[in-house]
Amino acid sequence: MPNTLYNYQEFIRLSHEGKIAYEKVEVPKNASLLTEKADVDNYIYLIVEGYVSLLLNDGKEHSKIYSIQGKGTFLNYFTLLDQSDNRFNFKTLSDCSFYKYSKTDMSYFLSMFPENFGFQFFIMKNQTTHLYFKSLMASSPASEKLKITFSNMGLLHGLPQEDGTVVLPQAIKTSHLLSYSNLSKSCFYKDLQHLKLTNQIEKKEKNWVIRSEELYTSLLQSN
Repeated sequence: MPNTLYNYQEFIRLSHEGKIAYEKVEVPKNASLLTEKADVDNYIYLIVEGYVSLLLNDGKEHSKIYSIQGKGTFLNYFTLLDQSDNRFNFKTLSDCSFYKYSKTDMSYFLSMFPENFGFQFFIMKNQTTHLYFKSLMASSPASEKLKITFSNMGLLHGLPQEDGTVVLPQAIKTSHLLSYSNLSKSCFYKDLQHLKLTNQIEKKEKNWVIRSEELYTSLLQSN
């Protein structure tokens, strides 16, 4: 995301200036969040460090990853707009730090001060970008899904390197890419091998590295 007047750092600064109450919460890797109805009904979590997977709350034992969200994302924000049941389950992919805000305070901060209206756009742009990227992947041909999965993760979380490559965080594992892509295991690993053999991706230690001039340029332009 490009640096703008409305970003999560500025949200934190102004909410502190406005004495909006919050609780700093540290959560270990592989923990579930917002599992209690009272928590879903009353709180929003801002990720200040780490990565969290969103899984569709579809009642299945092994739900697929809908998106992976990182620093600056507000979890459970949609329930502030729609009082129906939460549509997602949340699981940490790394050790995480959060700021926990009450929905009452969030509503007050976002709606009572005209100068804060821009934060609503920033938050929704972040959320809808994840939804848009997922829809692009889901509607693509099966043969393109894994390539688009890497591209999506690169655009959302990748770090451009001096050699023109883009590196994904260690927290994003191969199993997470498989779940996000919604491919069968056989198709996933076949396509993964193809991307490796054609020098489009490689694994360096514990990080996936993407070789794409288009992706690299896009990240440089957005920062």
